[in-house]
Amino acid sequence: MEKSRIDVLDAKLREKLKERWKDFYEHKVALILLRVKCLQNDNRRNFLLVVFPQEQLDELPSLIIYFDNKCALCGSELIPTKKPVKCTICGEIFEEGEKLVCLGGHHICDKCYEELVEKPITLLCLDALVANKEIIRELSKEDGYAMAVALVFYELIKHRFENTIDFVFFTGSIIPEFSKVISNICLEQCEGMCSGVMDLLKSRERKTVIYFKSKKALDCLLKNGEVYTIRPKKRFEGLAYVKTSKKGRKLAEVEVKYVGEVVQTAPDDEWFVVEGAYAKGKLEEFVDKSGFNSVEEWLEEVRKLNSGKLPDKMFLYHVKLLEEDS
Repeated sequence: MEKSRIDVLDAKLREKLKERWKDFYEHKVALILLRVKCLQNDNRRNFLLVVFPQEQLDELPSLIIYFDNKCALCGSELIPTKKPVKCTICGEIFEEGEKLVCLGGHHICDKCYEELVEKPITLLCLDALVANKEIIRELSKEDGYAMAVALVFYELIKHRFENTIDFVFFTGSIIPEFSKVISNICLEQCEGMCSGVMDLLKSRERKTVIYFKSKKALDCLLKNGEVYTIRPKKRFEGLAYVKTSKKGRKLAEVEVKYVGEVVQTAPDDEWFVVEGAYAKGKLEEFVDKSGFNSVEEWLEEVRKLNSGKLPDKMFLYHVKLLEEDS
């Protein structure tokens, strides 16, 4: 338990995080979004934790964990199949019923998934909540329960699990894949305690910002209604405002979707877009909706915006204008 204990929270950090989470300041239910490293590579999966406060200090907190639809091994999308499959972990073959297989060809049976994914995540969360129940109780008096749990998890992840788990700051558009699940299940179990959180998640007024510093890419978006854009870092999916700078005005409202990582293959040095072990196509297939005439011109623009060199990693996103009445 000692590995998960937090003895003190930096005062300046606490104030900074309180400002960033001010919309969740008084909620009774804590929502924590973690991105956890896949078992086979550096891709990340989303886990949404919903933590309900225990009525008595010596009780275990109630915890619900929602998983995204990505493969725990490689991070690629899961699809249902009725064909016989073999568990990639234990080798057992399953023939009956519907199973989940990722686009990379992996299947993890229920037993292996529980041992390798569900149980470690659950134990980590319960361990952190139990080991830090006193500090959560003290922080709750001033900051509220949701803020107290978020602060403890942030500090824990930052200092103990920074290479395998990311703590994600909440915004209304960060987890659209979980919103329907929360609406259908969570609200029934907590009798509406987190309805305020759901209002924030579903609000179309809460958007992130996506910046366009390339005039060609921006012109393509505004003229054609969509554009493929290369980014040096992974960013939030969902609803966003388009701006050219932090002080610039909002030019449009868009929906941002992740396509995949841009990688160069050997020995032919061709550029591909991949997600996990699954290739989504050559980069040239996306040029027509990029604002550029060729892959070379597109990558040259990326170099100009990145101090004259290509970033160590590049990620492709599809950005689509929203209808004015949406």
